[in-house]
Amino acid sequence: MGAAVAALLAVKWREEYPEWDVKGIGFATPCCISKHLVPASKEIFTSFVHHFDAVVRLSMGSIQDLHNGMRLFSKRVGNRAHSAVALYHALTRLILNTENENVLAIASEISEIINQNLHNEWQTTDSVSHLYPAGEIYQFWREPRGKDLMSYRIHHGDTQHYGRLEFSPTMLSDHGTAGYTEAFENLLVLSVVETKIWISLKSAQRKQIQEYWNSWPYPDLLDSNANSTLAIAQMEKNSVFKKRAHEEGMIRPFLLLVSLPPKRRAAVANLLGISMISQEWYYKFNPHREAWVIIMGPNGLARRTTSLFSAINPLAGPVTWYNVVLECCRILKKSQGKYINAKLVAALKNKSKKHSEAFRASSDQSDTSCSSLEEYFMLLLFSLSDTLESDDIVIDGSEEAKELLELSAISALNVDEIIDKEQAPLTSEVEDIKQKLGQVGFVSDSFIRYIAKEQTEALIQKTNEFYTWGSSISRQQAKTQKKKAVCVVGAGLASAALLLLLVPSIGPLAIMPVTAGIGMGVCAISESVTGGLVSFIVSIMQHRIALARFGVNIQ
Repeated sequence: MGAAVAALLAVKWREEYPEWDVKGIGFATPCCISKHLVPASKEIFTSFVHHFDAVVRLSMGSIQDLHNGMRLFSKRVGNRAHSAVALYHALTRLILNTENENVLAIASEISEIINQNLHNEWQTTDSVSHLYPAGEIYQFWREPRGKDLMSYRIHHGDTQHYGRLEFSPTMLSDHGTAGYTEAFENLLVLSVVETKIWISLKSAQRKQIQEYWNSWPYPDLLDSNANSTLAIAQMEKNSVFKKRAHEEGMIRPFLLLVSLPPKRRAAVANLLGISMISQEWYYKFNPHREAWVIIMGPNGLARRTTSLFSAINPLAGPVTWYNVVLECCRILKKSQGKYINAKLVAALKNKSKKHSEAFRASSDQSDTSCSSLEEYFMLLLFSLSDTLESDDIVIDGSEEAKELLELSAISALNVDEIIDKEQAPLTSEVEDIKQKLGQVGFVSDSFIRYIAKEQTEALIQKTNEFYTWGSSISRQQAKTQKKKAVCVVGAGLASAALLLLLVPSIGPLAIMPVTAGIGMGVCAISESVTGGLVSFIVSIMQHRIALARFGVNIQ
């Protein structure tokens, strides 16, 4: 009830002390004010609601509506044995496929009666049977994407809608702290990471870093007030790190990394498990060295892409940027292939290259293979983002949710429309954007068409989805590696015990399987973790798209 207390206290203080600048924020704010206080509360309070959280919709008025609805439903359906089950199905809005049209009609009628009662109450001045959450309301809607990936959208909520209960199988669990935390981190991934980095700094470190971070006055180049001057200056600057990046076939990510704002670069490094601020050399504030460590450091791009076999294989060439992107494409295909456009998945067969070819694609400005592969990778992700699992009930029949999604400022462009209908006509505005993207180094027609037709808000939302999904993969793979290491070491110990049991005279030789087991366990736990790569490449590609706004051609 903390949010309700905060809301009521904010309203009270605003009345008693109008000279105070009172502001409040509540998460899962319960219904605590009548409609008469709603306008005043909106000036000073903000409430966030997660999916079908029942607490923010629960009041004596909504309970009375439910009671009356149940009585009317039972009366209309009758006292048959199955009426209770029918009532449950109707209330949870899971009867969309039922053949009982009578039940559906009765449920719709009850819903309309409740809505009408709420509307009538808002039109009068004396009735206060319903209570509402305080302040401006922002609603998180959760949507499943592919396998083990959840997306969130945020919408401005209509207070009147929260005067009635919305039934869903998750209406109680949606009230939990974990759901709200996940929603915010999904929508604000890099901002959350940046904040966590700042909070972890000691006071002396903050003083050192603050001026460096603030030297870039905007969070990224997608900011409406941003300009590309500082980014271009860093890309044009020469250094030993830049030269080495070119020699390693890593010049593309290097240029994109050095052109990121310092705070965003530290957050991107964090996605790979690299803590820049814990390194002494970081306080020399050298963007080129930072980029080099992110790419070639112990936990960097190259290390994460190199498998255990490749690391000990003398015939395997060094990892290039082309190899990094290709590895991420394979990760997507392996884990999410059945949720991605089939034509896109099939195209991956033709993407493999020999080391010499991969190096040329990564370092030769006349070769557009790397650009094409980057754009192919993003199309895979966009295709995944556009796909909802058919057996998931995303909105659970909520008219409020459906209405909000239909009115959303974020478009729902589908990759299938781009891939399967290449010749669909474009508007003159979209055609103009398409031509400009082609002029700054984008080569995949499907990708260009998609970006040209999408809105910036939608692209930012979708890239945040991918950051979260990449982090999830990293955590899963880290757990798998630890289990693998424990199993290998355990096998070594078991082998030693068995040898001693069967051949007591073997003595010190029993140490051999233990040593081998520990060695293999160390190798297993230090094997590359690729999950962070997905998040990293998404951030790089988002930045490349942002640079295109200023006519910067990374090629």
